[in-house]
Amino acid sequence: MQQELIVMLLSALPVTEMRAALPLALTTFQLAPATAIFWCVLGNILPIIFLLPVLPKLISWMQHSGPKSIQRLITRYLAYLKSKHTQSFEKIGAASLGAVTLLPLPGAGVWTGCVLAVLFQIRMRYSIPALVLGVFVEAVIIFLIVEGTLGALSWIL
Repeated sequence: MQQELIVMLLSALPVTEMRAALPLALTTFQLAPATAIFWCVLGNILPIIFLLPVLPKLISWMQHSGPKSIQRLITRYLAYLKSKHTQSFEKIGAASLGAVTLLPLPGAGVWTGCVLAVLFQIRMRYSIPALVLGVFVEAVIIFLIVEGTLGALSWIL
């Protein structure tokens, strides 16, 4: 049970998320694929529950009351994210949150998706399903990469 908790916590962290936790669970800890995916998905979904309600207040506080260096950093980061993702949000709306979430790349994932949901003021009833769907697709993508396409298909079949 200790390994499962480590995997879940790693999946919840903003830097590692599932892109580090699932390979660790499958290779180093040698958890069964279904177990590894379950704990990674659970860990990756947990921040959504916390971030979407808290992030707007936290960002507002940091932009207005935090130290000047933090204010500049937050303002620059949010402006960068907005300029980078405005076009996709204009085209496909909340579905782009799922696209950002499912990419197993640095700078993408649930944490970035939550920041974008707040930045573009997407309602929770749209953002949560998009983010959760992105988490599930990301789990499949990472599983296929780690196990190799043929190895994953033999496990599924």
